[in-house]
Amino acid sequence: MAAAVQKTVIGGPNLEMVRAHPTDLELMRGHFSGLSSLAAHLLVSDITRAFSKENPPANPGLRAAFNSAAPGQTGLVLASNKRISNALETDEWKSIEPAFTLWTGTMTAYVEPDTPLIKSRMFSRNDNALVYDNPYTAERWLFLLSGVPAGCLDAPNVILVAEHPLYSLEKVKKGKDIIVTPDIGAVDALFDFPVKDGLYLGDSKHGIPLGPQIGSENLKARYLVRVQGAGRVGLVARYAYLHWGYGGYQDMKDFVGLNSDPHMGFGVAVEAP
Repeated sequence: MAAAVQKTVIGGPNLEMVRAHPTDLELMRGHFSGLSSLAAHLLVSDITRAFSKENPPANPGLRAAFNSAAPGQTGLVLASNKRISNALETDEWKSIEPAFTLWTGTMTAYVEPDTPLIKSRMFSRNDNALVYDNPYTAERWLFLLSGVPAGCLDAPNVILVAEHPLYSLEKVKKGKDIIVTPDIGAVDALFDFPVKDGLYLGDSKHGIPLGPQIGSENLKARYLVRVQGAGRVGLVARYAYLHWGYGGYQDMKDFVGLNSDPHMGFGVAVEAP
């Protein structure tokens, strides 16, 4: 039997836009030029699918990798929530501005407030997973719990976090189940996840809002948007601003989106050399 091809993953300290967020006109027409979170993963798993000869990477390191890559052998790293936070604190985000709103590579799972993970209505003993039922698509997103940190399953207000590419996504049961399988040791359990929207400090590793609410005078404050009274499995979304029409907009660079459904068509950015 032939040995499996070892895939190379290209990352780095810079950012490169892969796909733009749909324009306001496209949204009005019901067209999504952005990607669902599942499609984003499938795309960046192969650099030859993420870019083309007509639309090659601007980043020199990615361009060199794209020019030399064989199909299926070179993958990319979806920019993490923490990495996007850093970009939004400076003018760096403007280099990928068309991608916003975008999916980050930070995968999360949390349940309803004040409920231990294994006592949640999202917990499936048969699947050993937290299960999010997407009401818009009838898909189930399952975050597998094998290998999660000891002690977190019995604790309330916990959010599980894994960063791309240290987990995989797989469609099963004719595409109605999307399985999130983290690598061994790749899941962090973060405690004191807030039960409601508001301003909080992000944790130092992933930038996930945690702890007590704080005031807007703290420049490190992040505005958490979560599913109210329930839970979710999915990527973190990040925003730059929200258009109100007639040239008006709301600055949303501090917003951390943990409420968007995975089928939403958002932009995509990757970490680059």
